[in-house]
Amino acid sequence: MNTLDYLQDYILKDETIDENEILENDGLIHMPVKKQKQIVIYKTKVFILSNSEPRSIPSVFQKQWKRRTESDFKKLLNISSGIQFRQKLSDFIKDGFIVKVIEYKSRGIEVSKEYYIPSVSLQRLWADKDDKKLEKERTNNKKYLTKVKELKNPYHHPTFEILRKSILEELHGTLKVNKRIDFLTAVLITASQSPFFDWKEIGLNSIGSEDEKLKTKIFDNQRNEYIKDLQLILNSTTDEIGLTTVSGEYFIEFCARCRINFSFGNFDYEKAEFRSNLTGEEVFSVESIDRKDIKKLYLFENRAMLRKLIKHISADTRKDIVMLSFDGQVRSSQYYLCKKWLEAGVKELIVWTDFDEYALSMVKKLYTIGFESFKVVVLKNNRLTLVDFLEAKNYFKSFKNTGKVTEQENYLKDLTEIMDLLTMGRE
Repeated sequence: MNTLDYLQDYILKDETIDENEILENDGLIHMPVKKQKQIVIYKTKVFILSNSEPRSIPSVFQKQWKRRTESDFKKLLNISSGIQFRQKLSDFIKDGFIVKVIEYKSRGIEVSKEYYIPSVSLQRLWADKDDKKLEKERTNNKKYLTKVKELKNPYHHPTFEILRKSILEELHGTLKVNKRIDFLTAVLITASQSPFFDWKEIGLNSIGSEDEKLKTKIFDNQRNEYIKDLQLILNSTTDEIGLTTVSGEYFIEFCARCRINFSFGNFDYEKAEFRSNLTGEEVFSVESIDRKDIKKLYLFENRAMLRKLIKHISADTRKDIVMLSFDGQVRSSQYYLCKKWLEAGVKELIVWTDFDEYALSMVKKLYTIGFESFKVVVLKNNRLTLVDFLEAKNYFKSFKNTGKVTEQENYLKDLTEIMDLLTMGRE
């Protein structure tokens, strides 16, 4: 569409652009619009514009403003940078983004009002932006469709096909892939990779997330909403798709073959088939621990790792191990519980945190408990390795002010290395 045709949308039926009187002044084109009433022809408005062809949209015009009267442009002015923005108006006209409209009354003698409309060039840029956005959505939608269709169900989750069908119906119903669809797809991908999995693993399989550092947390803010939605789709519990452990529990989690004597009674965890939970109040009521044949205490920064490992390591294999999560910070209750394990005769403490600068303070605090053997899991030569306190201290110092972080949950997909460290003590 050329400029003349485009501006026809902004004049009345009985008005005409007078092409014979179009003139250029100071690099700007002035197009008068006239109206004939009986035998009198008079000016009703003037369009002031530029022939410049802009190639990109300024940030202030990213949001489309589509209308024919000054009221819509006033809304744009109100949400923009006030006087500073108004000072740029002449530049926006010269650069070809907007057209100034002057309307007259009293048969073309007195100015009635002035306002602005988007230029034909800006409309083209908007249309091009919409086309690119649509194409991007179409490509993204196809990527999800392809992925969902190709997934297998090797672990025979009973509700796998129910979830797949629901996702495909939504993808066929809309081009735009929102975060909810990304979540459901990530659940299906995770279910195709494991017989059971933790909430944190779902984020690792997000197709839409571009932040590799924090992928395990991307769905946390909508956790309750998404879990309910998933259960509604499955018409069942999340266990039926393999999601057996969910974050958001704030007690201390541990797994150990032991007997704990509290001030108020005794609890026997000898079989240790599943993880156990303790509140801070219960921990401070611990009088003694009968550790059975336990030799090592493993501490994990993230609960998800403990939950997943318990599922993968049989009770018999881990009968000489205590596993405890400390959830991002070493609280007094966890520190106290570790001291009780030391008093019970456990001589070795092994700590695994995220790999970042904040790990150093946690490792230092745990080191002061005084275990005879203190080891820390670090990433050395691209392999998980056990090192002593001094080496771990220097390792975590190297992260200071770098912003680098490798979350512990990134290893949830493949537990081979850490299971070797746990079950064989490989260093």
